[in-house]
Amino acid sequence: MDIISPDWQWITKADVDKLHEIGVKVAPWTANDEKAWAKLIEMNVDSIITDDPVSLQKYLKNQD
Repeated sequence: MDIISPDWQWITKADVDKLHEIGVKVAPWTANDEKAWAKLIEMNVDSIITDDPVSLQKYLKNQD
């Protein structure tokens, strides 16, 4: 399985969609705030690389 890890500010929804079409997972780095996390979740990325995993986990739990 292929995975690409671009800077979170460089990736677009169209990029994520195209990569998913060819079987590539997308794990952007380094998103460290709620605004960035929300944008990436909206893009349907496969994972998020962050310097603050505890806050990201809390953010994700509050999205349920």
